[in-house]
Parts: sequence; structure tokens; C-alpha cells
Amino acid sequence: MTAEPSRGDRVPVSPQAIDDARVIETLETYLAALAVGAGIDRRVLLARHPAVAAEVGACLDMIDLIHQVASEIGVTPGSQT
Repeated sequence: MTAEPSRGDRVPVSPQAIDDARVIETLETYLAALAVGAGIDRRVLLARHPAVAAEVGACLDMIDLIHQVASEIGVTPGSQT
């Protein structure tokens, strides 16, 4: 099993990675869990998809950042205001 890189070590996600079905499927799983308030262990999720773990991890960083900022300003991500 490959260790997850620290958040500061991530490389930018390429457009090709965003179009990778494995990346999209993994992100959809994560977002679906967030939508129902279920937690997903990030390390477990990335370990299940080692071939795209760096790309998924970078995307998860952005999703987490969006949720953090939204929470701080009192907005629910995905809601229409």
C-alpha cells in the first residue's frame, strides 16, 4: 500500500485526470456520502484506488476546502441561494 502524500505535497490535477472514470466514480462516492452526512475515511477511500489516489486526493482537498469555507460563511455547498 502506498502512503498518502501530505496535502502540501500534492500536484495539480490535470484535465486528463478529471476525465478519468475512476477519478469521477471515486469523487461521486465521496460526494454522495457527504450529501447524506456519512463520513468516509479518506485514507481508506484512497487506498481502494491507488492508481488514481494522487488525483483523487487533490480533488478531495478542494472539496474539503469548499465545504470548510462554505461552513464558515454559513452556506451549504450545493444549495441554491
